[in-house]
Amino acid sequence: GGGDAVNWSDGNNWDNNAVPLFSENVTIGGGFVITVDGAFSCNDLSLANSTLQVSAANALTINGTLTINDAGGGDAILDAAAGTVSVSGAVLLGTTGRNSVQVSTGTVSFALPISLLDDNSQDITFNGTGVINFNGGLTDNGAGILTTIAGCTANFGGPYTNLNNTMTWNISSN
Repeated sequence: GGGDAVNWSDGNNWDNNAVPLFSENVTIGGGFVITVDGAFSCNDLSLANSTLQVSAANALTINGTLTINDAGGGDAILDAAAGTVSVSGAVLLGTTGRNSVQVSTGTVSFALPISLLDDNSQDITFNGTGVINFNGGLTDNGAGILTTIAGCTANFGGPYTNLNNTMTWNISSN
């Protein structure tokens, strides 16, 4: 498309010159930084060498699978920032480059269990007092891949398993 190359809401940014529908699969690559600037949904979402950020009071619902995989060695980041992201399907993080889910003061919710590999290229990071809901649980096979900050909230609807036993979880502050 020929849009502003910035906002999800600009239909001209998309191949078919229309904002994706809830039933459509979305792929964002090419080094773009796209801002979710409203309430939107899609089926599957794939990020490669790009950043998708959700601005304040806005929301993205992913009805299917979230794939964050920068095979080219760069960064692929889903940043909930101050917005809301809900993922109903599987979460697949690549093993090359940096493949990251971040939240500042917003909320991210994962319906299914997530497994992080013992690899420095995968992380889930709190950058502020946001909330992450691991409704299906989290298995962390690596050292410090889940990065917390004082005042953040991680809710677990399933088990939290740290197979390396290298991260300290401070229940009183996190």
